[in-house]
Amino acid sequence: MKVAEKGKSEHLYLQIAENIQSQILSEVLKIGDKLPSVRVLAKEHNLSVRVQYCRHTTTLRARD
Repeated sequence: MKVAEKGKSEHLYLQIAENIQSQILSEVLKIGDKLPSVRVLAKEHNLSVRVQYCRHTTTLRARD
């Protein structure tokens, strides 16, 4: 998984959401695969679990 870059102007949670979306579109993540947990994403990107959870759920719901 590509790690979001903190120096970019785009918010980290948007980078993470776009990365997940890209994995789905390129079929790295397939039907029935589980998405990475909030804790795994937070650890991979050095973010707080609470912040990651709030932004993760809000962003993914908005993309539906």
